[in-house]
Amino acid sequence: MEEVSFSQNLGLSREGRLKNLGIHSLYSFQEEAIKSVLSNHDSLVIAPTSGGKSMCYVVPSLVRDGLTLVISPLISLMRDQIRELREKGVPSTSLDSMRSPEEKQLTMKQVQEGQIKLLFVSPERLALPSFRSQLAKVEIGLVAIDEAHCVNQWGQDFRPEYAKISSYLKDFYKGPKIALTATATADDREKIIDLLNLDQPDVVLAENTRSNLKTKFFRAKNQGEHLNLLLQGVLSASGSGVVYCATRKLCEEITSMLRSAGLSASSYHAGLHPDRRELVYREFMSGDSTIIVATKAFGMGINKRDIRFVFHASLPESIEEYCQEIGRAGRDGDDARCYLFYVARDYHIKKYMIDKSFPKQGVIWAAYQLIEELFSFTQTVNEIELESQIKSSCGRNSDEVRQVLEFFFRENVLRRLELVRDSWSDQGIDVMVAINSKKQSLKSLCESLECRKEGKLSRLKSMYELAKTEESAESYITKYFS
Repeated sequence: MEEVSFSQNLGLSREGRLKNLGIHSLYSFQEEAIKSVLSNHDSLVIAPTSGGKSMCYVVPSLVRDGLTLVISPLISLMRDQIRELREKGVPSTSLDSMRSPEEKQLTMKQVQEGQIKLLFVSPERLALPSFRSQLAKVEIGLVAIDEAHCVNQWGQDFRPEYAKISSYLKDFYKGPKIALTATATADDREKIIDLLNLDQPDVVLAENTRSNLKTKFFRAKNQGEHLNLLLQGVLSASGSGVVYCATRKLCEEITSMLRSAGLSASSYHAGLHPDRRELVYREFMSGDSTIIVATKAFGMGINKRDIRFVFHASLPESIEEYCQEIGRAGRDGDDARCYLFYVARDYHIKKYMIDKSFPKQGVIWAAYQLIEELFSFTQTVNEIELESQIKSSCGRNSDEVRQVLEFFFRENVLRRLELVRDSWSDQGIDVMVAINSKKQSLKSLCESLECRKEGKLSRLKSMYELAKTEESAESYITKYFS
């Protein structure tokens, strides 16, 4: 990316302070984004991981009056950014679930007194009416939505608050918004703009590859050759690195293989106790452990600047996921290896898993028909009993029925009521009621669900094509995101 010196027309009256932050020049995309914010325009910034996106809102926060509210997905990501900002003298903090009530109260007092320039929060925090009412009393100069690809990818699935950020902001803020991400196709950009209600935003596109990341793809004939190629790759690498795996089982298998070869390696995945994961993370970040073998649970917020290699032992589900993960390598600017080792069956296994992760249309409609019948003569039904009846009526297993029910809850076809106590057994009984009885509405939801599934399958296919391509990875990725 091309660097430019501070431009006179940026109007950065506190240029000296910016240089104290170690900022002596800006990339052209940063300058473009900062100009947009200072002109009170909404903006969407697409730049590679470790490309300097945060400066697009940090710099304006030091120039504009008021608080900059940063909406971010992960506590670890927030805290890494806050630590770096504080080291540079920028008063920053977060409100998150790890803080005590007393700490939260003190933080809001500091915010209200103007002692904080950047406040980091999650979408779930923003969803709290009490928090929004507090923010309504604060002068806010800018709202930044970091990792904005989550708005589209997570907002439709397991973190619905992401899709509601725009409606939450309306309660207390009418100023400029800046959304930032490393990965967004043209279609994704349109969805992000729509979901965040960005008003004719300036779309700022940086080069989406980093020249210091050296990519290679290795296709093995079988699992034995696959593991051997991976082992040789790790043995030939130097410094610390990350090996990404699709499953916990593969993580453990590869960790054992690397240790047997005399390498310092540790597994990291959701199946480990939280204390063990924290220990593995700290040992890797401090350099006590050289290699971490992880599922994608080891993701955003990892800011170790001297990672010399990121290897994939499985085909990622999308180019977006792949770019996010290799972006953790070489953040210090030195060369880093980004190798992918896979077998052809990876694609077919991933395709099967994506298909399995979505509820079947036939089960959805059959379950809905039963629900309509049940709620025609009662207002509430015990959740466990409902699950049992759907399972019996539709002839489906518990996992499929649970998947459909969670779809109904997520899409507001059903809602859970407050917990009701059985006075005899003192056991909690969940009950719920149907709140959407229009079949046309359900049809629309099913069509949307099918579109999301096809989108995932399409992204997987693009990743597979990238792994097989004979052109340079940089060229393929550039075309994919253009």
